Amino acid sequence: VRDIMSNPVFTIQKSQTLGEAWSMMQKYEIHHLAVLNTEGLLCGMLSEKVILPLLMRSSQDAQPSLLSIENFCAHPLISTSPDALVKDLVPALLEHDLDGVAVTENGLLSGILTYPDILKVVIKMQAFNADV
Repeated sequence: VRDIMSNPVFTIQKSQTLGEAWSMMQKYEIHHLAVLNTEGLLCGMLSEKVILPLLMRSSQDAQPSLLSIENFCAHPLISTSPDALVKDLVPALLEHDLDGVAVTENGLLSGILTYPDILKVVIKMQAFNADV
């Protein structure tokens, strides 16, 4: 994982809103944000695939863009170690329908591994095997 993870990771505070998260994603052309609690510790992951349906939904009672990100930090967070093997991680991504996972080391956020990161490696491996 260490060899293909993306870093640095863009982060957002759990007290911020989905609208702020979406603005940050557009500004930096990213698809994932790590969510940090008030102590600066990782407490969740937010992906474009989660945000877009909510932002597109219109509601008379509340504006989804004003929802606190804290609402998305309640479920257990799946993370991995930089020393994990990608082949061991892929089944968990598929089982939990995740398109990215936080990479932590000694309790601190050190990167993020996404499907595009994995696909780049697969494509490079196929190209290498085709040339042999």
